[in-house]
Amino acid sequence: MASNGLYTLKYLLAYVSCCSTTRNVGQLRTGPASAERELMAFRILIADDNPHMRQVLRNVIEQNPDWEICGEAVDGKDAIQKAQQLSPDLVVLDFLMPGVNGLDAAREINRALPDLPILMCTMYLSRQLTEIVKSAGCRGAVAKGGVEQLAAGMQALLRRETFFDSVP
Repeated sequence: MASNGLYTLKYLLAYVSCCSTTRNVGQLRTGPASAERELMAFRILIADDNPHMRQVLRNVIEQNPDWEICGEAVDGKDAIQKAQQLSPDLVVLDFLMPGVNGLDAAREINRALPDLPILMCTMYLSRQLTEIVKSAGCRGAVAKGGVEQLAAGMQALLRRETFFDSVP
């Protein structure tokens, strides 16, 4: 990993550990299982090949009492399998992973589970990539550099909204 990427991860870990990004979204559930799940936390599957980034995602999710991690995947193939096995409320996918990348994983998950919202996270967010991610069935995309945007993206998708981080 490049030294600037390591700096970004260290900054994100420090920021998340000292700041809370919680907002209550528990009342915003919709769908046929919403009555049964009203008292349960939203289940989030995270997929990233970088263990440091998975830790950042864990920290963001753990800051919100309405969210829980139902599983972690280290590549796209693992994410596809776990999405089908674990029935999460949200999948957070890294774009660039070995083997099956995040884009191909998003397409496959969307094909099998079209109602499951997918948030793509990438260090390389651009307007062109945002359009490609949308065409793969993702309902959101965020740059990895901002913890607040990660949390805002997750919240929006759990409310059944879309969220595409602004790009220069």
